[in-house]
Amino acid sequence: MQYFSADDIASLSMSRRKVLEIAERTIAALHDGSARMAARPVIEAANGTRFMAFPALLQNDGVAGVKWLGIEPFDPAVGQQNLEASIVLSALKGGRLLAVLDARWITAIRTATVSLVAAKRMAQQASTRMAIIACGEQAQYHLDLFSKAFPLQECSCFSRRIESAERLAAKARDIGLKAKAYAGLRECVEGADIVVTTSPVPTETLIEPEWLSPGAFISLVDLGRTINTMALSSRDQFFVDDLVQFETLMANGALKRYAPVRALSLQQLVAENRNCAADGRRKVFLPTGLGAIDIAIAREVLELSKGPRA
Repeated sequence: MQYFSADDIASLSMSRRKVLEIAERTIAALHDGSARMAARPVIEAANGTRFMAFPALLQNDGVAGVKWLGIEPFDPAVGQQNLEASIVLSALKGGRLLAVLDARWITAIRTATVSLVAAKRMAQQASTRMAIIACGEQAQYHLDLFSKAFPLQECSCFSRRIESAERLAAKARDIGLKAKAYAGLRECVEGADIVVTTSPVPTETLIEPEWLSPGAFISLVDLGRTINTMALSSRDQFFVDDLVQFETLMANGALKRYAPVRALSLQQLVAENRNCAADGRRKVFLPTGLGAIDIAIAREVLELSKGPRA
């Protein structure tokens, strides 16, 4: 059995392209049933810290695993939310324990990568303006990935603290984009082709879907905390990464209520290699958290550690 620390994983230099390939392959496997996820249990401590497990089985890769995640409540005084995560990886043959891995980077890169998988199939390929709501770690991962995948020219930034938005805007300028920090949500998202929301807590004002441009794509990484979900219209298309997981989270009250628009499947789009951006409708994407991709990335870490393949 091997243990991989965050530094061990970083030293392997897994490429963003490889993570994207793994994500797309695993999403297709979830659609055809060769990858499976079980319902995730959640337990909350008296201090508000939540613990949850993400079990998954990857038949074609010969592994199963579980990610164990602990999240402290958001602390407004310091403007951050502490997250700790580990993965236990086992072989399907004999159930042998293969590895235990620090899963913080895996969780972070998977989250942004799934947004990109969706955007590649739902956003206009000529998208030039991106708006980011909440400017922490996930904002930076999304900016990095999306700036390489789309011909972005501008980035609009909004955060609870204008200083955070200014810092992200400076990073966007460092990679050649025009960037501005906004004090208001509406000003930030209006005119954007791509919007990503990553806030750990609800904003005082919610994004109204009507503020979004026709054909805009929005990824609700924050599970919809910053958007008026009940204002979605029949003209909007609403996608989730896993229909069963979405319905389960809705049933147990873990997600906000959504207007009566039918949830569509990212898994089906990926499996059919289909793009739906051309119809000009707004695309709203809700990622519920695909633990199967975390397990697939963990397996790739294990393989990379063995050195070049013959």
